[in-house]
Amino acid sequence: MHPIRNIKEKIGSCVEDIAVTAPQIVKDASIAVTDQVKNFNEKVLEPTEQQLADEHGYTHGGKREKIVKHLTGIDQESGNYRSARDVLFTMHQELKAQHTAIPFEMANSLMLLHSYILVKIQIKLNNHNHAARLLNRVSHNVSKFPAHIVQILTTTVIECQKAGMNNSAFNFSLILMKPEYRDQIDAKYKKKIEALVRKPDKSESEEDFSQCPHCHQRVPTYELLCPSCQLALPYCIVTGAHILREDLCLCPSCNFPAIHSEFLRYLSIDDVCPMCTTKIDGSRITKLDSGAAVDSFLAQSSDMS
Repeated sequence: MHPIRNIKEKIGSCVEDIAVTAPQIVKDASIAVTDQVKNFNEKVLEPTEQQLADEHGYTHGGKREKIVKHLTGIDQESGNYRSARDVLFTMHQELKAQHTAIPFEMANSLMLLHSYILVKIQIKLNNHNHAARLLNRVSHNVSKFPAHIVQILTTTVIECQKAGMNNSAFNFSLILMKPEYRDQIDAKYKKKIEALVRKPDKSESEEDFSQCPHCHQRVPTYELLCPSCQLALPYCIVTGAHILREDLCLCPSCNFPAIHSEFLRYLSIDDVCPMCTTKIDGSRITKLDSGAAVDSFLAQSSDMS
């Protein structure tokens, strides 16, 4: 059996559980996986299955494995984002185990969904700057979260204000004032948002900078593509910021990277990995202790992208 087929069969049962509720973001990523096996298709779908596949944008002919048949029933208007993240994480880990490149759409969708989930964690840690940067990222891709557009934009405005990102708060308030969103704003925030638009404060706290782990040039903390070397920057599974060479660790369960000091801080409020949800013993979180170890991790990450 082709390894990608094997992957799709393994996650089929997981997808079946959320097929009706997973958002468009999962469908987009799963198409990226399906594209890798289009040359291995052997059996034409039944007419009713083919019609359903065509209606949902599956344009490649041939056999559809269990996952694709389920994904044709995805409801784009739902909001089961944690389950969606878990499906993409499973797909990511299976591809990685097969030493198969991770499709960009899948990796990007996983990053966005995980960023959304991290917001609550950072608010709980009372780090409103991190929460605001994460929401800024999510809100620039808010069309991928169709069930909660107004709620996400509203929370973004609130957190941006708390973080001193007033111009960002103003710009997202303008979006909320559009006719299609205005009447959906929670009453307890509506007047405040209207006031922001009438009397805007366009000051903006500057984002922190840190070194690119590849070329060592200064990069905004929440930027995931280095403007100097043009290499993708792995993100911390606790903060969503790009990783730091001098403060890097890996989850002992899923091997996703994290900023070591931030992971330890997070473990003071929870004991499971924020990505794989495995219970973590804090004593097993160790910093990568050499440049060679960091370089090896970065090389492996680049090979999978």
